[in-house]
Amino acid sequence: MQIAGKRAVVVGRSNIVGTPAAQLLQRRDATVTVVHSRTPDGAAICAEADIVIAACGRAEMLTGDWIKPGAVVIDVGINAVDVSDCGTRSAHMFGMEGTLAVAVRRAL
Repeated sequence: MQIAGKRAVVVGRSNIVGTPAAQLLQRRDATVTVVHSRTPDGAAICAEADIVIAACGRAEMLTGDWIKPGAVVIDVGINAVDVSDCGTRSAHMFGMEGTLAVAVRRAL
């Protein structure tokens, strides 16, 4: 995927994942916005993004209405969640879990 010129949103601002991910995207000439738990209307900001990196450290913060159709989503989540609502095992094969996996499938 071409990153230059894309709108990217990183959900999370940690020094371990969020900030470095934002810097890497900037180096590849993406327009980057960092969203966190105190950002007003983070869902609307994410819904405009071509690339969303979910690294907020809180399971199930993002939902389907946060992701626009065709957006690339990278879930950096490490929280254990019940994935019984996913319906298929494909979410596990691609390293996605829980609500974000459902959101990605609905966006596609």
